[in-house]
Amino acid sequence: LSEGRTVTLTNLALPGGVLSPDVQTLGNKLGRGIPGNFLTNLAPFVPQNTTLVTIFAGGNDVNTMASAIGAGRGGSDPN
Repeated sequence: LSEGRTVTLTNLALPGGVLSPDVQTLGNKLGRGIPGNFLTNLAPFVPQNTTLVTIFAGGNDVNTMASAIGAGRGGSDPN
C-alpha cells in the first residue's frame, strides 16, 4: 500500500560486474572480461533522493579472487 507515495524502481544491473575498480582491473588482467564495477559505473546514477538501495554482489568478485590465486597472484603463502 503506497498511501499516496510515489515509488520508482531503477534497475542499474551490471551483469558480470564487480564491486570496485581494483577488482575489475585485476580480473581484466586475468582475461575475465569484466564489463564494469559498481563504484564507477553504477553509483553515480543512483538518484540523490534515493531512500533504499539493494545490491546483489560478490559472486563475480569471488570468482576473480579465485582466478588470481589460481594464477599465482595470492602472495608467497596463499594459505
